[in-house]
Amino acid sequence: MPIPHFFSADKIGHLGMYGVLELLFLIPLSSDLKAIETATILAFIFSALTEIIQHFFIDNRVGELGDLIANSLGLFLGYWIIKKRIKS
Repeated sequence: MPIPHFFSADKIGHLGMYGVLELLFLIPLSSDLKAIETATILAFIFSALTEIIQHFFIDNRVGELGDLIANSLGLFLGYWIIKKRIKS
């Protein structure tokens, strides 16, 4: 399996889109830590299912491990931003 190139526009786009998705999920929940963790797990599951569906069920599309990693980094970044906001 080739190592994904993380400085491509595609991977940065995935990171950015999932970071924004995470922030949009978490800002309304910012007072409830359990809800924040649940929303983050659900967003990760959504990301993984999207890549699996692309790979196995959609012609001319390929699910990539690199995309899943970039999505996860975006989710982590959004989670980290919200956690820092809660502490301050």
